[in-house]
Amino acid sequence: MNYNTVFVGMEVQKESFTFCAYTIDAEKGSHFQRTEADYKNVLKLQFTLLDDRVHGRPLTCR
Repeated sequence: MNYNTVFVGMEVQKESFTFCAYTIDAEKGSHFQRTEADYKNVLKLQFTLLDDRVHGRPLTCR
């Protein structure tokens, strides 16, 4: 496993999305965010993570 990998979790509810980023070496979540259930908010989070480069690491979306 690549310990530089940043995992992004997403919980989907009828009216909201909840997001969190997680790294193996930090062993804790970061960038917690709850938003309205709108795909534009998913894109906004993605660009935020790309801008922050979570913990100084590049983010690859798959």
